[in-house]
Amino acid sequence: EESGRVGTHYLPIYASDSDEIKYALYMIDSGNYEYDENGNELGYECVSKEQIEWYKNVRDELKDETGDYVPAIMFQHIVPGDVYDYLYYSSAIDLGSLGKSYYGKHYTYVPKLQNFTGYLNEGPCPGYYNYGQVDAAAEKGDVQAIFVGHDHVNSYDVEIKGLHVINTPAITYHSYSNDINHGCRLIVIDEKTQTYET
Repeated sequence: EESGRVGTHYLPIYASDSDEIKYALYMIDSGNYEYDENGNELGYECVSKEQIEWYKNVRDELKDETGDYVPAIMFQHIVPGDVYDYLYYSSAIDLGSLGKSYYGKHYTYVPKLQNFTGYLNEGPCPGYYNYGQVDAAAEKGDVQAIFVGHDHVNSYDVEIKGLHVINTPAITYHSYSNDINHGCRLIVIDEKTQTYET
């Protein structure tokens, strides 16, 4: 509860032959819906300022305990809005239904194919606000990837500021009545290199 949301916590992964922490898994509760002071829905929530501070505190405590920043992965449901700068070309004007607008910027639906692998079948739906989660996660180089879902028919890997944001599609056969783009993801962490593959 120090993070401000009930589901946020971390799991240390220890070495196979000692009690040395080799890796960390951050489980981030990215919330549900954002409302204004009158109870009107604004859009999706995002990782809060309190959660970002919680992560920084845990990251620094792990460094104090181990002597260095511990390599890590974050898992959350809602995608950080930073992906738009890397997945789509921007527009000088609001394109209405022909594009998306987030955080005062406008984007086309023309993807930057050179920036990602996988498939992008819908525009990502990030939170209404952006409190700088990706900047915080990239700051010390410990977080190697942020794994997200939320956008049920996307399966992409895009590098942002030295870390990867990776979307996994829904595993259900009934995602948006779509019988083609569904699946799951396997993540393998290497103890010796302290890296992951997916």
